[in-house]
Amino acid sequence: MEVNKEKLIKWAKKNKKMFENENVNGQAYKTNNILFYYVFYTKKWGSEQKGFSIISPNKFNKDEAINALNAHTYYALTANNIEDYGSFRAGLNFQLHSKMKEYLKSILDDGVLDNEKQINYQRAYGIMDSMLKLQDELIELWEESKQLLDCIKENGYFTDEEIERLKKLIPSFNLIQYKQLKPRYDFRKDFDVIYENRNNLKKYGSLIQNRMLNEMRSEVSEVGLERSLNELTKNIVVGNDYDSDNALYDKWYNALIRDIDARIEQDIKLLRYP
Repeated sequence: MEVNKEKLIKWAKKNKKMFENENVNGQAYKTNNILFYYVFYTKKWGSEQKGFSIISPNKFNKDEAINALNAHTYYALTANNIEDYGSFRAGLNFQLHSKMKEYLKSILDDGVLDNEKQINYQRAYGIMDSMLKLQDELIELWEESKQLLDCIKENGYFTDEEIERLKKLIPSFNLIQYKQLKPRYDFRKDFDVIYENRNNLKKYGSLIQNRMLNEMRSEVSEVGLERSLNELTKNIVVGNDYDSDNALYDKWYNALIRDIDARIEQDIKLLRYP
């Protein structure tokens, strides 16, 4: 169900003001077998958004237009977030973590540590193992997300069902990253012990470079880990360490809905048609 692009541009221009550009979203919102297209108007010279309109080959009323604006806003914000964030996270290089896991496993398997250091090494190994497994999970989620977005682009429209799927993906990405970062941050000093003890375990030196061991130290990694966690949790109150996965997921989901709904309230004021 594709509408002639020339007609879309013609309809969009009807609501354009002087010194503005019209921009039609290529993906329509489909509901009750009606396609609604989203148009946003920007300054002729620049990207500042000046207004919005909803256009369709079918007749529709104000309530239907607001419902379509709502759907388009959810689609645009979730799809863009997933494409940017999901692609970035899935593409991260975890070679260092894999090397560290192999190094720690060999030492632990040989049973050469005293009881105190055994705790540090065992915990560090568990963190590396978990981070790698979670990364595989994140990549799988990204592939699922990309398949959904590609399908929407191929069809030329999205539905309420697909919006619901998109809304659920973003909190899932956040939860996976949080589960990767939080233990790594909380027990970052374990890797100081591992670095300081490296010369007592020269037998295993071929498994990992000293540079890699150094990069895992708390002094080197702490700022980056803290910044990532703060960015990830800026819209939610995480609470204590015993929050369940479901509780954390719900916090990110509710924050997402709250932020997008606030954006919709602003955009409705700039709706020009109908």
